[in-house]
Amino acid sequence: MQTRRPIIRLLPLGQALTIVLIAAGAPALAQQASRDTAAAFGVPSSQDTAAKADASAALTWHGISLYGTLDVGVGWVSHGLPENGYNYEGESLINRNGKHSQFLIAPNNLSQTGLGIKGREEFAPGWFGVFNASTGINPQSGELANLAATNTSNAGRPRSSYSFAGDGARAGQFFNDEIFAGISSTVFGTLAFGRQRALGTDAMLAYDPAGGAYSFSFIGYNGLMAGGGDTQDTRWDDAIKYRLSYGPVHFGAMYKFMEGQGGCYSASAAWTAATCTPETAYNSAYGFDFGGALAAFSADIVVQHVNQAISVVNPLLGPASLTAPYQSTVDSINTNPINGANLIGTNNTEYGIVTDNTAVMVAAKYSWDPLRFFAGFEHILM
Repeated sequence: MQTRRPIIRLLPLGQALTIVLIAAGAPALAQQASRDTAAAFGVPSSQDTAAKADASAALTWHGISLYGTLDVGVGWVSHGLPENGYNYEGESLINRNGKHSQFLIAPNNLSQTGLGIKGREEFAPGWFGVFNASTGINPQSGELANLAATNTSNAGRPRSSYSFAGDGARAGQFFNDEIFAGISSTVFGTLAFGRQRALGTDAMLAYDPAGGAYSFSFIGYNGLMAGGGDTQDTRWDDAIKYRLSYGPVHFGAMYKFMEGQGGCYSASAAWTAATCTPETAYNSAYGFDFGGALAAFSADIVVQHVNQAISVVNPLLGPASLTAPYQSTVDSINTNPINGANLIGTNNTEYGIVTDNTAVMVAAKYSWDPLRFFAGFEHILM
């Protein structure tokens, strides 16, 4: 059995300083799932060697493995916020509500604390059943990763009283990372259905030099690039995903089926929540990935389109927040005063912006021992 020991790393980042304590021996959840994607879906990964080393650390029985990680650190930020028990994004690196410097204990600085169970079992020559179910946790509070709750817990407060508030795809679901099942063939590729990481998220984890670490990578912390415009789209519910590798090249396709509600609409500038007309959801999405690897060089092009993408702007305003400094007292969309019929209850409610997003991402990396070079570009149209 592999001995598990704590590792302490001291790493600077701009005006943030973090000491991170992680449990060694169990693979980091984000990196592990990235390697699982590489192995099952044919995506090249620079972490394959590490994956082999980590194999003995997982608890495996008949092709089913239980895995996880614990990550918590002590940090300092120049313009930060107090931690929130639902937060999973480490320190408040960039936040419009950050107000003063502070030391804090922050979760998930290098990797996502959480647990997962995965399986890959052969049922016919060259054919496998595959599944993965994983979730993220705030290691300090024990709460499921839930950035939606960071907004609702701050709703109605004056901005000066906010704790960490952000936006993300993990919103308290029992399996807030992924939960999918499918079949995999050594010849025909892998087809899976369920809640899955978007193709842009796969590419981000493969090509971000910091591996998407929340406290050390703005790409990983923000989620905008991986989600193709909105961080809530880094994972797609009710999605079918196909991956195929052929020699040095690989291909991916993904489609998200419509679900949920479509909000409401009114042509009147004086609309309220009580007078607008409910709309049918059309929040489908699709994406494609074309890539390849040659010796020490690899590259991917990812195209994603998301209908009715949602971006949460700030915690909902309330009576206690209307007179706070720098706090608007009118709706940011139709400029109606936030009072009377326009005052929405703050319990378990968020507000944000809905857009149709199209994104094209190009990423590449090259290894020239002992150096590694990374390059990327993304164009997002909203």
